[in-house]
Amino acid sequence: MKFKISIIFSFYFLLFTFSNSNHANESCVNIIANVSNHQNLIDKGTFRAHFTRNKDIDLNFDYDAQTPFADYLTFAKKNIIQSNPRALIKCDKYKTSMFNNLSAPLEPNVANLIAPYELSHKDNDRVIVLIHGLTDTPYHFHDLSEKFYDMGFDVRTLLLPGHATTAHELSKISYKDWQLATRYIIENSKNKYSEVLLGGFSTGGALIFDYLKNNKKNDKIKAALFWSLGSEAKSSSAKYTPYLNYVPFLTWVDKAADTDFAKYESFPMNAAAQFYNLSEHVTELLDESLNSAFDIPFYAVSSDVDNTINSETSYKLFAKWQQQSNAKKSVITRYNTNSTTNSKGTVCASAINCKRVIDISHTGITNSYNNPLYGLSSVYRNCGHYLGEPKLYASCLKTDTFGENHKKNLHDFATINKTMARLTFNPHFDQMISDIKQFLQNNALLN
Repeated sequence: MKFKISIIFSFYFLLFTFSNSNHANESCVNIIANVSNHQNLIDKGTFRAHFTRNKDIDLNFDYDAQTPFADYLTFAKKNIIQSNPRALIKCDKYKTSMFNNLSAPLEPNVANLIAPYELSHKDNDRVIVLIHGLTDTPYHFHDLSEKFYDMGFDVRTLLLPGHATTAHELSKISYKDWQLATRYIIENSKNKYSEVLLGGFSTGGALIFDYLKNNKKNDKIKAALFWSLGSEAKSSSAKYTPYLNYVPFLTWVDKAADTDFAKYESFPMNAAAQFYNLSEHVTELLDESLNSAFDIPFYAVSSDVDNTINSETSYKLFAKWQQQSNAKKSVITRYNTNSTTNSKGTVCASAINCKRVIDISHTGITNSYNNPLYGLSSVYRNCGHYLGEPKLYASCLKTDTFGENHKKNLHDFATINKTMARLTFNPHFDQMISDIKQFLQNNALLN
C-alpha cells in the first residue's frame, strides 16, 4: 500500500545545514534507553527549555481559511526544525506503518515523524480532520490515519500551536491560539471537500466541541469522533490554575526528562490554565441547549478510570448530544465498565494484547498495541507519576505492567513494592476500528 501525500517542505536544506548540531549524533532510541541519564535530563531541562536553531528566522502563519493547506504544512515543519532541539535526530526504530508507506519517502527523523501531514486519494471528496491532545503531536494519529485512509478517506492533521518543539512553548500560548488553528483546518477543509468528518483526542475533542458550539450547522460536516474527550479536568485543583499561572515561581506543574520525542512529558502551569479555560466553554453546554451544529452522529470512546479527564462529565455531554434527531445512531464505548444504555462496555479480554494490562488509561486510546514507540513491545515507559521518587521512577522505566496512574493502582503497587507504567497503547485497537467502521456504515458514511 502506498499513500499519496501532499507535504511540501522547502526547509529540507536544514537537515544538512544543521547536521553538526549538539544532538546530531544522538538517536531517539539512545535517549529513551539511556535510563541512567534521565535524571540529568530532568535537572538540566535539555529538551524542556526554549530552543532556537536560527535567531534570524521569524516564522508566522496567518491561519486564513483561504491559505492553502500545503502552505500550513510547510510552516509547521519549518517551525519544528527551528524550535525543536531534536528535530534532526534519527528515529528509524519508531517509524510507524503509515510513515513507512508514504509515497514520498522522508528521512525518519523527529521533525518528519511528528509534523502534521495530509494523506490524499486521487479525486476524493471525503476527509477526516484529526486534532491531537495537549502536549501531543500528530504522531499520535499515525495508527488511526492509516485505517481511515484505508477506508477511503483523505486525512488531514493539525499541529496545535505550542506543540512539537519544547514544553517551554506551552508557557506562552493561549487556548485562543488553538481555537484559531482549529477553525483554520476545518474551514479550509470545508472549502475543498463536500464531506468532512471531525476527530479529536482529548483537548482536540474539546476544540471540536467548542467549534460546533460557536458555529451554525453546516451540511458538509457529517460526523464527529472523540477519543478521551477533554471535557473537564479530573483534578479538583484545575480551577485554580488560571490564578496560579500568575505566580512567578509556579511556572511548572511537572519537570520531566522529556525522552518521548512525540509528546511533552514536562507540563507548564500555563498549559493547565489554558486547558481549564477551554474546558469551561465545553462544560457550559451541560446547562445550555445544543445548537443545530450538534445535529450529527458521533462516535466516542473513553476509559471510566481516566485519571486526566472526568469521564462522567464526558458521558453527560454525550448523553445530551444523543437526544439530537440525527445523533440516534451514535456510539459510545466505555472501557472498564458493564454495558449501559446507548453505550458499549468493553473489558480487556485478549490474552496477548492485554497481558500485564490492569486497566485503560487516558493517554493510549489512539495508539495501536503494535505502535513502535507506544506499543506493547516498545522499551518506552510513561513514568511521570513517579517524578520526585528516583528509585520508583527507575523501577518504573523497566516494568512490564501497565495501567492508569490513578490512586488505587499506585497504592496497590506500593503495598507490594512494585511499580507500573501508564498505559500508552490501546489493547482493544482492532475492535475499536471495527466499531468505527460499523458506526460509519450505520450512518451511511462508509460503504
